[in-house]
Amino acid sequence: MENKFDLIIIGGGAAGLVAAISAYRAHPTLKIAVIDRSPGPGRKILVCGAGRCNLTNVGLKNKPADKYYGQKSNFINQIFGNFGFGAIHDFFAEIGIPLIEDKKEGLGKVYPLTHQSSTVRDLLYDECLRNQVEFFLETNCDQIFNDGQGFQVNLTSESGLKLKLSSEFLILAAGGQSYPQLGANGSGFTLAESLGHQIITPVPVAVPLEAKNALSQLLQNVHQDVQATAVISSQDVKTINGEIIFTKYGFSGPAILNLSHEFSVAINRNQNFDTWIKFNFLPQFSAEQLKKELIGRWKKRPLQQLLYSLYGLLPDKFALRFPEFLKIAASLPVQKLSLKEINKLLSALQNTRFQITGTKGWENAEFTAGGIDTREIQPQTMQSKLIKNFYLAGEVVDIDGMIGGYNLSWAFASGWVAGLLKKK
Repeated sequence: MENKFDLIIIGGGAAGLVAAISAYRAHPTLKIAVIDRSPGPGRKILVCGAGRCNLTNVGLKNKPADKYYGQKSNFINQIFGNFGFGAIHDFFAEIGIPLIEDKKEGLGKVYPLTHQSSTVRDLLYDECLRNQVEFFLETNCDQIFNDGQGFQVNLTSESGLKLKLSSEFLILAAGGQSYPQLGANGSGFTLAESLGHQIITPVPVAVPLEAKNALSQLLQNVHQDVQATAVISSQDVKTINGEIIFTKYGFSGPAILNLSHEFSVAINRNQNFDTWIKFNFLPQFSAEQLKKELIGRWKKRPLQQLLYSLYGLLPDKFALRFPEFLKIAASLPVQKLSLKEINKLLSALQNTRFQITGTKGWENAEFTAGGIDTREIQPQTMQSKLIKNFYLAGEVVDIDGMIGGYNLSWAFASGWVAGLLKKK
C-alpha cells in the first residue's frame, strides 16, 4: 500500500503537532501526514507540569539562549526570534487556550487557563484534524529513503501492516529517549543517522542524582531551599538557587533537575566521575554574617541546645540531624561547643560537598540532552544542511533547556519554524 503526501512529519508530539499546524497555515494546499508510534498524539504533553502543562515561561522574553544548552546560543536565539514567547502566547490564544502565569510560584511558569495538559493536547490535535492532517497512529517508521527528489518512508503498523508513504518534504520530530513508558525510544536518532546526520550521544537530563551519603539518609524526603553548585573536574560550572529533596539514593528537586545536565554529560557521556555537588544551606548570609548571627544567638542563650539555636534559620529536621551528620551532639548546650566544633559547623553550613556517582535513568528523566548536531541545521529554517527539504524539530535536536516550560517552548518554536518549510 502506497500513499503520496506533500509533507510527512515523523512524530506526533508537541513539535510535530505544531509543525503540522504551521505547515498548513503557510501552505494550505499541502497534503500532510503525521506518523506516531503511540495510540494517541501528544502523550508526553499530558504529563508535563504534573498534568498542568507548564508550556512556556516569561523568562523567554529576555536572552532565551541563557535557558538552554546547545552548541551555539545564536542558533537558539534565531529560533525564538522567529517564534518567541509572544508568538507562543498568541498561537495558543488563537486556538482557544488562554495562558496564565503562576505568579504565586514566582518562577515565571505559564500554564493553560484550565491548568490541564489535556486541554493543550486535545486542541492541538483538533486543530490538526480541522486542517485535514492525516494521522498514522500506532505506526512505527522503519526506514527513510531519499533520492534527492523526495522521500519514501517505510512503516509498520501495530497490527503488522506494511505501508509506504512518499513526500516531497519531511520533518523529523520523533523526540528523544525520556519517558520510555510513553513510547519514546530514541528511534529518531537512528533515522537521522541513516540519512547522514551526526548524533551527539544522548543522555538523560532533568533527572535525579545518585550520591549515597549519610546526610541524605538522615534527611530522607526533607525539602529545603539551598544554593547548589555543580563542580566538575575541580571547576565550579553552574550554580542554582532553589529547592532540593534529600532521597535515599541522593538528591532530587527542582534545583537538582536544573543542575543534572552538567552531571549527566560528564558521567554518562564523557565517563568523568570527578563530579561533586556543593551546597550552601544558608546562601542568604555571607560567611561573616552567618558567624555573627550564630555567635550572637549563642551569647544571648548560652544554655540553649544546639538544635534549637538553629531553629528559625533551617528546617526543624535539618537542625536536628545536621549536627549528627557532623558528629556533634544536637542536644549540646551551645556554651559547650568547642572552637573546632564551631568552625566545623560554620564551614559545613555553607560548603558541604558530596560526590555524584551517577544519575537516574531514562525512566526518571524529563528530557534528553544530545541528538542531531545543530551545526548541521539551518537555524533560520530548521532545514538540514545535508539534505534538501529535510527539516528537524523538537527533542531530536541537540537542544535542551531548564525545567519550567522551556523544553516545551523549544518544541513549539522549532516545530513552528520547521513547518514553514522555508528554504535558505
